[in-house]
Amino acid sequence: MSYRYAQRPVADLISGGVRVSLSLGGVALALSLLLGIPIGMYAAFHHNDWGERLTMVPMLALFAIPSFVLIPILQWTNYQLYLRGSPSLPAAGWGSFQYWVMPVLVLAAGNLGYFSRLTRANVLDVLGQDYVRTARGKGLPETMVRTTHVLRNAMLPIVTVIGPAIAFLVTGAFVVESLFSIPGVGFLSVQAVEQRDYPVIQGTVVVLSLAVVLMNLMTDLVYSLLDPRVRLDA
Repeated sequence: MSYRYAQRPVADLISGGVRVSLSLGGVALALSLLLGIPIGMYAAFHHNDWGERLTMVPMLALFAIPSFVLIPILQWTNYQLYLRGSPSLPAAGWGSFQYWVMPVLVLAAGNLGYFSRLTRANVLDVLGQDYVRTARGKGLPETMVRTTHVLRNAMLPIVTVIGPAIAFLVTGAFVVESLFSIPGVGFLSVQAVEQRDYPVIQGTVVVLSLAVVLMNLMTDLVYSLLDPRVRLDA
């Protein structure tokens, strides 16, 4: 473990790592949701069309490529830009906005593919429900049908996976933070394991447990807002 980390208290180490991991992962999660949900809806509304194929094939590729493969690809591309004198990004480290670009892209890539495919499947399932056909039969505008009846009900399974995804962000992405030398919880945990720093390891395990419990609780609360039947059953 490096000197500047070893001289800091365990609580400061973990709290600082949580802030870094949460800020980095929060940006990546927001980006994947803002892009993944509209892409998934577009693919569902253009089912069995070229629009669906053009969107889902790249999303499937992003979902299938692991981060430890995507990182060398981005770094090699960035290095080629550097050799040609083109604008390039820092290869590793943490600081200004430039250091965020590649880690955010790597973290968002897998979630983007997953959320878009999940949204597409949920929207297709909801489009076949009787209440959607009834809403269209009443003459409601298609925009209202898609936003009020389709999207709201299709969001329930997506909310289920957002909670664990946020908990994962709090604990840090071990591969991404380690390869980019980002001082988050994942990078800190790897260092602690290598140095057998048991207090830090125990602290990160506690943070992981609390994050999972809190995010599951938040997921249940959001469920009650999206689906009134949850409140009645409770």
